[in-house]
Amino acid sequence: MNWKQINNSPVVGAIASIFFLVIGLGLYFVVNKIDSENSPDKIVKLSSPLTVGQVGILNGNKDKKHCIGIVVVAQTKEAFDEFSISSDESRIQELIRRGNVFSAPNCSKVRVIDTDSKLSLVRFLEPENENIIGGWVAYEFAVSN
Repeated sequence: MNWKQINNSPVVGAIASIFFLVIGLGLYFVVNKIDSENSPDKIVKLSSPLTVGQVGILNGNKDKKHCIGIVVVAQTKEAFDEFSISSDESRIQELIRRGNVFSAPNCSKVRVIDTDSKLSLVRFLEPENENIIGGWVAYEFAVSN
């Protein structure tokens, strides 16, 4: 048998058809899997920022399902602003040493007492430190849980 006879044989045609069918089905399932992962019932609901009086949690993570990490809390708006814009390491350490700025673990339970355009004043409902009642946090970090 020469090469032309092999290429024109029904066995080679059947094998090629099966090959393309398998590739086509594989692509079909890959595309459908991607579509199902993006379907509305699979999209994770983003936590919304809390308004005054609402109870929720502190969470600075992009994925609000995770509680790993901390959120910066300040005793005053001015301390928060100073901490946020300061590039002076000694000034940041001074704010922390004086207790003007501290950290709270993600998923700490809070109630929002006041808000402005960028900050929320929160009261801790389950404080880890009995001396700390609450403070100012970035508005988007006080969220519903």
